[in-house]
Amino acid sequence: MNRTTNSEANDQASAVSPVNSDQAISAHSTLSHASQGLVISAFFVAYAVSQIPGGLLADRFGARLVHAAATRLRTARSPSMPGWSAD
Repeated sequence: MNRTTNSEANDQASAVSPVNSDQAISAHSTLSHASQGLVISAFFVAYAVSQIPGGLLADRFGARLVHAAATRLRTARSPSMPGWSAD
């Protein structure tokens, strides 16, 4: 049985936390802090806005179908995202 300690769990949680996302952006780009804030804010606004239509679609067509369609859409548009190449 693989057990993690509390400190390991905290390290793993902080590695994916949105709170640390500006540090991750800083390490890989030359964006100013204001630009980083704008990028992060745009991400969260888009995420929040998508919740209502996503919920309505899930109620109408089923969560599994909506999740599969969203995953396919996200996968299809990933190559168009800057900085997401497989170098």
